[in-house]
Amino acid sequence: MIATQNYTWTDEQKATILEHQAFHMNMTTFLNNVVMEGPTKTFPRKPKSNLKQVIMTKKTKEYKKRSHEQLHAYLVENFIETKKTIDRDVFLFKLEDITTEEQALEKLKDGFKHLKRQNAQTLFFFIQYGMLLNVVYKKIFELRIQGIITITWGKWLLENIGIHPSYARRLRECAKSLGGYYKLYKVGLSFTEIFKLKKELVALFNSSPEMNTFWQENPDICSTREMESSQEVMTLSTL
Repeated sequence: MIATQNYTWTDEQKATILEHQAFHMNMTTFLNNVVMEGPTKTFPRKPKSNLKQVIMTKKTKEYKKRSHEQLHAYLVENFIETKKTIDRDVFLFKLEDITTEEQALEKLKDGFKHLKRQNAQTLFFFIQYGMLLNVVYKKIFELRIQGIITITWGKWLLENIGIHPSYARRLRECAKSLGGYYKLYKVGLSFTEIFKLKKELVALFNSSPEMNTFWQENPDICSTREMESSQEVMTLSTL
């Protein structure tokens, strides 16, 4: 009975499989001879091609895309009060001060609240700085045309600010997509997560006039002097 092939391999994949099949058949014969005749000075040549890469299925993370309503609810759910500074004292503790589950929970909840506040503040910094970079980019472009500046934008950034062009590009790109949607400054999610959601966020904001208006509403951003508490802002990397 002839077996039916249920999968179609490319010519290159099939060649790799047949190459390894021949190797293992030769190896079986070789080992049988070794058993019967003893040690040998030769050894079958192993294929250089990667069989595992050809025949193993790749594991992929299943990503379930949120609907506009679900994404909106998720963002609003992570709103955080941003008129208060981050209290560094929350993150200073002694192990002996945490003796009960209640104390541990209180400390963790309080700390997470400040982490979310830092995330929101960092997102504000990144988007606003990206907008600033976009403005300066246009000015530098004009100065280059006039011959006043002769080096490239990327080199100008590195020499004068110390910012790598790829990092600046990321901030500028984020600002172009999300700048002007001020309600985002209340969201306590990390910049990394927001950046990954960028396309979905743009689609959300454009899904309806009401949604666009909601996210463009200015949440009354206050200056540092107007913020409650005079604690120094804690710097936590969210990238």
